[in-house]
Amino acid sequence: FDGIGIEFNILNDTILVVTALSGGPSEKLGIQSGDQIIRIDDTLVAGIGVTNQQVMSMLRGKKGTVVEVDIKRRGENELIPFRITRDVIPVHSVDVAYMIDDITGYIKVNKFSANTPYEFADAVIKLNSRGMKQLILDLRSNPGGYLQGAVSLADQFIPGKELIVYTEGRAVGRTEERSGKAGLFEQGKLIVLVNEGSASASEILAGALQDNHRATIVGRRSFGKGLVQEVYPLPDTSAVRLTIARYYTPSGKSIQRSYANGTDAYYDEYMQIVMNGDADSVNGRKADWGIAPDIEVALDTSDLSRRFNRLYNLGLVQQFSYGWYGNHKKQMEGYADVQAFQKDFHMSDEMFRSFLNYVSDKEPEQSLPADTASLLRPRIETGIMAVLARQQWGNDGFFPILNSMDPDIQAALDAAYRKEEHKK
Repeated sequence: FDGIGIEFNILNDTILVVTALSGGPSEKLGIQSGDQIIRIDDTLVAGIGVTNQQVMSMLRGKKGTVVEVDIKRRGENELIPFRITRDVIPVHSVDVAYMIDDITGYIKVNKFSANTPYEFADAVIKLNSRGMKQLILDLRSNPGGYLQGAVSLADQFIPGKELIVYTEGRAVGRTEERSGKAGLFEQGKLIVLVNEGSASASEILAGALQDNHRATIVGRRSFGKGLVQEVYPLPDTSAVRLTIARYYTPSGKSIQRSYANGTDAYYDEYMQIVMNGDADSVNGRKADWGIAPDIEVALDTSDLSRRFNRLYNLGLVQQFSYGWYGNHKKQMEGYADVQAFQKDFHMSDEMFRSFLNYVSDKEPEQSLPADTASLLRPRIETGIMAVLARQQWGNDGFFPILNSMDPDIQAALDAAYRKEEHKK
């Protein structure tokens, strides 16, 4: 289908972005988990009783058409405007699979569908053939989806007949899912990345691997979406979703975050974790929902990070890169592969000045002082290189470059090699 590519919830008349779907228009512009949609085009959508169907009808549309949304984001005093060009939403589950180094594989799963187990198996077989001994499984900003897809992936990692997940409710009995089939990666080291946008089926997978001591979880606490619901259509074409049970990890922990105290409390608790880490800043209490990482990586909330994110959110990094690529396509085609591009490409001073001038021309209020520009240069260069690589090689070019300066990836690598050093 065509649209803007987000997974959202509506809680007490507020549209909350669960995640921007990988490879979709919203993700490319920098829309984030936890953003609240306040206005769509000229329509105020906060606090008016908007329905899921109404939101989808406003956001979906033909490829190439434009929708404007105003976003409320924690830490920003003003609404952030986004001008999103609708596009075909990718239907694949595995974004990319590649070797980070001689023994470490990386697979990013963006959602779970009926086809996910087959895509994932192909990715593991490919990396096993290249010498993979340890794997980083990236479930960040994965909103979930088809439960059996997540169960099948868990079975690829967990040997024997171990509990993966169970559901239980007041009016329904306990239902269990267990491992049982021979998996493709039951013995190698496994690191799983999660963040505030990891929800539902991705939390079930991470929780199963954590509780069965099969993986080290790295990142930030997950979203906390673990309800089993039945949908009852109504005569006016609307529907009622009735919660009948909850998902529980093998240790008996409920994934679902409480929504009993309303939208503000639900949103604030979530953003408290995102912005400040896993300890409640008021009373030191740990949250008891979602999946807590074994190794926490704090969100970068520095001013430099916010400045770069604003450039990215406004599409300035991407649009500059598209223009540069169009004018230097022969140069890009001269690189044999993304590895050669990473090694040999360097953003010249002239190119950097061109970018700064582009920012000043398009968004004067985002112009960068010389000292700030100098500090931001490594991030800007990485961002531009990642977009250029996506133009030339697709996700196989984009993710290796983007991940090269990702603190979550570095923490995952540290965790993998720390185990090996511990054994020596």
